[in-house]
Amino acid sequence: MDPETARIRQQFVEWWQQTQYGQDQELQKYVAWDSKQKKSYVWDSFEQVAYATTGEPKVICVRCKNFVVHPGFRRSGPSPMKNHLKSGRCRPQSRSLRGINEILQEMPQRVPATKFDHNTFQHKILKFVTTTKLSFRLIEHPEFKELIEYTRFADPNTDLLIPSTRTIRRLLHNEVQTKQQSILQQLPPCSNIAIAFDC
Repeated sequence: MDPETARIRQQFVEWWQQTQYGQDQELQKYVAWDSKQKKSYVWDSFEQVAYATTGEPKVICVRCKNFVVHPGFRRSGPSPMKNHLKSGRCRPQSRSLRGINEILQEMPQRVPATKFDHNTFQHKILKFVTTTKLSFRLIEHPEFKELIEYTRFADPNTDLLIPSTRTIRRLLHNEVQTKQQSILQQLPPCSNIAIAFDC
C-alpha cells in the first residue's frame, strides 16, 4: 500500500471511530477496515463504506453500486455478499464508484470545541434527537436533564468516556441481578414468589 492510500485509510478509520457506530467497542473488534484481513474472494466485488451521519458500516457492490450489510456487522460474515452477487438485483451500473478520498471530503468533520456556546448546544441536542429518531419529549425528561447536569462535574482536561452498548448492557444485567438479590434477602426463609400478569 502506497503512503497516500495508507494516510487516507488511517484518516477514514479515525473519523469512523468518532461516529455513533465507531464508538461501539464490540463493533470495532469485528469491522476490519484493514485490507489484509479480506480473505474471501468475494471482496473482489465489494468496497467497505460507512454512512456519513452515523458511521454504520456497509459494503458497496462495485458492479451494481447497491449497499449490502457489512460482514462484521452483527457478525453476518460474507454470506450476504455472496447471495447478493448471485441475486437478480446485482446488475452492472454505468455510474462510477467514488473513491474514499472523495467520500471523506463530503463527510462532516468534527472540530473540537474551544468554548461553550448555548446556540451550538441546542443544535447538538436537536441533531441528537433527530438522527437517533427519539421523541422530542426526551429533552424535558428529568433523567436527561440530570445527566447533562452531571457532566458539568467532569474534569475539563480529560476526555469524557462514553460507555459502549456492550458496557451498558452489562451494567443493566448487573443492576437487575443486584435488585433481585436485594428482594430475595428481604423475604422470609422458604418463601415463594408468584408472578401474575394482568391481561
